[in-house]
Amino acid sequence: MSNSAVDSIRRRLRLWRRKVRLCLDLLNIFYYDIARFLRYSGVYRKYSHPQSLASLITKKYHRIEKGLALPQPRPGFGESGIRELCALVTQAIADDICRDEVILAIDALGGYRDFNQRHGIPPTFWLTRALKVAERVGIIITGSPVKAASGCPILESSPLDMILSRCSVRDFSGALVPDEVLLNAVRAAQHAPCVCNSQSGRVHLLHDKAVKEAALSYQNGNRGFGDIASVIAIITVDQSEMLEAAERYQHWIDGGMFAQNFLLGLHAQG
Repeated sequence: MSNSAVDSIRRRLRLWRRKVRLCLDLLNIFYYDIARFLRYSGVYRKYSHPQSLASLITKKYHRIEKGLALPQPRPGFGESGIRELCALVTQAIADDICRDEVILAIDALGGYRDFNQRHGIPPTFWLTRALKVAERVGIIITGSPVKAASGCPILESSPLDMILSRCSVRDFSGALVPDEVLLNAVRAAQHAPCVCNSQSGRVHLLHDKAVKEAALSYQNGNRGFGDIASVIAIITVDQSEMLEAAERYQHWIDGGMFAQNFLLGLHAQG
């Protein structure tokens, strides 16, 4: 056998060993992920574990806040979810847990009640009962879960005040966002930390109506307000730049920080 043939076999063996080691690493990581998920995830204990229940209550009352923040909320929206939230809040008060989340949920429920009453819809029995139970334990119902965003004259603020004033917006004016503002926000996103300075984040700015509608169809959290935004920004991260099995979640981490910097870049410009 010639030397070149021997070298070729050796190269193939090294490649095969490398692939075997990688497969073993992946199997070990998959086992770790599954075991951790089964042990710690709230999927199986969201009605029993206090922290999981707190997250469930937060998720339910956030839907009310989101609904009330839409340009034209539908009176009586989300009735089945409201009923479940009332039951969760009543149970949490009885068990004396999740107090902070309960207070915020009661504010949202109070706002929901007031909104419907302005449209001639009386509160349901379970909503009235949940609010009365909250009042009996000293929870004050403000009924103001949503507020209008200020015009944010940010430049005079301190950097910390600017960050603390950021909020999520679900109603937009018809004004176009200047390209210069968008590009400045992209530059801010490029300064986000990332693994090994890989800079794998990308921003895709969509202006065409048909393209925006197609993109928004893949994410249902924008229904009722996404279509009125003048620009849709899609954040992507190239997974091919994540080189180790241990970096299997890194694209979510890097992409999240990239997106947050992009949002702060927009907010900093008012």
